[in-house]
Amino acid sequence: MRRSTVGLQLLCACAAISSFGPGSRALAQAAPAAETITAGSGGTLAKGVAADVVRDVIAAVRRNYVHPERVAAITARLQAGLASGRYASTSAHELVDRMSVDLKESSGNDGHMYIYFNPAEAAARAKASPKDGDPEENAAFFREQMRVANHGISELKILPGNVRYMNISQWLWDPQSSPRAYDDAIRFLKDGDAIIIDISRNGGGSAEAVEYLVSHFVEPGRKLMTFRDGPSNVEEAFSQKVGDHLDGKPLFVLTSSRSASASEEFASHVRNFKLGTLVGKTTGGAGNPNSLFPVAHGFVASISTGLAIHPVTGKGWEGVGVAPHREVEPARALDVAHAEALKMRLASAKPSERPQLEWLIAALSDGTTAATAGAAELHSFAGLYTGDRRVSERAGRLYWQRGDGAEVELVPLGGTRFAVGDRFGSRVEFGTCGELTVTRPGSAPEKLSRQSQLSSR
Repeated sequence: MRRSTVGLQLLCACAAISSFGPGSRALAQAAPAAETITAGSGGTLAKGVAADVVRDVIAAVRRNYVHPERVAAITARLQAGLASGRYASTSAHELVDRMSVDLKESSGNDGHMYIYFNPAEAAARAKASPKDGDPEENAAFFREQMRVANHGISELKILPGNVRYMNISQWLWDPQSSPRAYDDAIRFLKDGDAIIIDISRNGGGSAEAVEYLVSHFVEPGRKLMTFRDGPSNVEEAFSQKVGDHLDGKPLFVLTSSRSASASEEFASHVRNFKLGTLVGKTTGGAGNPNSLFPVAHGFVASISTGLAIHPVTGKGWEGVGVAPHREVEPARALDVAHAEALKMRLASAKPSERPQLEWLIAALSDGTTAATAGAAELHSFAGLYTGDRRVSERAGRLYWQRGDGAEVELVPLGGTRFAVGDRFGSRVEFGTCGELTVTRPGSAPEKLSRQSQLSSR
């Protein structure tokens, strides 16, 4: 693999941000959605655009594709698509979709073979030259995109029970600025009692970003990966010395079929080095490092240029992905990981901490299958209750108020059970004959009677 002369190693082909330079060492997977452009009348591409794109993509494949035995099939498929009119009279979006399908299928379902449309990026790449160096103004173009995206770290938050959550939506890397963004995130995570890292919607990016994060979980100098680019170019990646360490913290990593390439490298480290627990679905199986090449008319082609090999398994994850330790639907993965983290805390918790932890664990599994009360039944719950409590119903929703305090929505948990404000709040359960029961963690249930009924507003 090749590195850009300004040292920017970044790639995320699942969004508008991509790697700088014509061949950074990087891992990515799916193409971004192309925006429809008008290169001719009626929103369709001008005559000859598709032919130019096909010509340049074929040339890039012939020069760079890691599996030369597949080049003839790829070339034939693209030429047949052009000759048949499959690419004619299309928008940029349609051309991206059709050519990307043909590239992937003809290469044996290689997840790194696709094109996308991004004129600004294509122009910046066209100016970059491995011989003359990458102009600083083009480096600035990508650095600004990374700054806006916070280097792919899109969310940090504290979950109930002091479980720290980080969502990495893209693996972006600039050695001048990305370490600071990750160091800030690491300091946040370090104060948690457990850590959840979400890569379930992360289609890939820079291997350097992955390796910097992993360095916070392992000792310096551990061999992480071997990258092969062509018949003789080999690069080995090792963990580096970093400041704060997170080893010893319970770690959960959320995965899905949309977790691809660089995300799969991270998942493979978690599994193979036994750093934590993978929760979700098997990853996408896009294991070949790729490079991005500008082609005609503002399009960019992703071409697999190398192989990624993990030192523990002696192989990569191309076509097979990385399996989770705990297989659940992605929509439930966060709740499952959160609950498991809290159960680990519960095992060694002080007696005074146990009621709150048990409450939170129960809340994470509540209301997943039970039916919710119907509209007529909700209306019947409205009223003034003992203890200056008020329940109102509006547009099929219930609201809870105590005295002149703020009104808070009641969150359905199934049947006649609700939580105050959010599912981790106090519980309200409506009974027969105008009664309700309020339950709080560590407290005895409080029974209230309805004093008068309210009409809907």
